[in-house]
Amino acid sequence: MFTQKTNSFQQFQKDLRNCNVYGALVLHGEEEFIINWAIEMIVKKFVSKATAMMDFVEFDEKEIEIERLEESCETLPMLSEKKVVLIRNYTNKYRDDIVDIISKIGENTVLIFTGKEIDKRIVDESRSYEFTRLENHQLMKFIEKRFRESDIDCNRSILKTIIAESGYYNDDIDYNLYNLVGDIKKIIALTKIKGENGEVTVETVRSALSDNIEHGIFKVIDAISNKRKDMSLDLLNQLILSGENEYTILGAIISQLEVMLIVKELMEMGHGKDDIRKMTKLHPFRIKKCIGVTRNYHSETLKKMLILAYETDIRIKRGLLDSRTALELLIGEI
Repeated sequence: MFTQKTNSFQQFQKDLRNCNVYGALVLHGEEEFIINWAIEMIVKKFVSKATAMMDFVEFDEKEIEIERLEESCETLPMLSEKKVVLIRNYTNKYRDDIVDIISKIGENTVLIFTGKEIDKRIVDESRSYEFTRLENHQLMKFIEKRFRESDIDCNRSILKTIIAESGYYNDDIDYNLYNLVGDIKKIIALTKIKGENGEVTVETVRSALSDNIEHGIFKVIDAISNKRKDMSLDLLNQLILSGENEYTILGAIISQLEVMLIVKELMEMGHGKDDIRKMTKLHPFRIKKCIGVTRNYHSETLKKMLILAYETDIRIKRGLLDSRTALELLIGEI
C-alpha cells in the first residue's frame, strides 16, 4: 500500500538554486535515483571541472580515515566555489569524531552523508533531505523530460498510462525510478523501431511493460475476470519465463486481491474514489485500476479468491506442492 510522505525534492532544488547548500547534508530516503542526482547537482554547481580531483573527495564508509576526512573538510577549495566531501553508505563509524568535524565546517565546504540509519546526533547537526517517491505532477515532468530529450512525443494520456501500469506507486513491489527509467528506454526504443512518427502509443507502452510484474499481475487477474483462464495461465508462464520468482508472483497476486477487496467493499458501502483514497492512503492510480477490474466481481467472490490464495501460500510453505504447480492450480481455481 502506498502512503505519500513529505518529499524534500522541491526544497532541495530551491536551496541549490539559491546557493543555500553548505555545511553537513544528510541525503536519504527510498529513491536512490534522486539521491545520486542530488549529489551530481551539488558537484556540478560548486566544483570546477579543472580541480575536481582535489575539490571533490569521496569516501565509502568502510574506507574512512578520520584524519584524512578532517583534512578534506578543513582544506579550502582550489578553484571551486565550494569543496564537496561525500561519505556514501555511512553507518555511524567514528560518530563522535564526525560530529566534532561537522561543528567546524565552514561555508566553503559541503559534507554529504548518504545511508539508511544515520545516527540522530549527526542528523541533528546537519540539513536533512528525505527523497521519497515523486508526487504525481513531478513524476509526469520526469517522464516527459526523458521523452523530449529523445525527440519523442508523449501526450498526457500516455503519461498517465505509463504511471498507472508501471507499478511506481505500488509499495508491494520493488519498483523505483531506476526501474522506471529502464522501462522508458524500452518504450523509446520500441517507438523508434516501429517508426510511429515519433509518437508513443498505448500498445507500445504495454508491450514495453509486458515483463513488469505489476503490469503482468493485473493482466493475469483481468484475464481471469473475463473467463480467460487459458490466457491467464499463458501470462503467468510469461512472468515466470521473464525471471520472476514464483513466490514473488504469488505475493503480488495476494497483495492485489487484498487491495481489490478493500476497494470493492468500500465501493459497495457507497464511498467514492476520494473517500477511498483518504481511508486507504492508496495512490489514486491504484484505486482507479482496481475499480476497473473489480466491476466484474462481487466482494464475496473476491473473498473466496483471496482465501484460495492464502491456502496456496500455506501449501507451498508446508512443501505440499511446488510453487509453480501451486500457482497454476490457483489460477485454475479462481
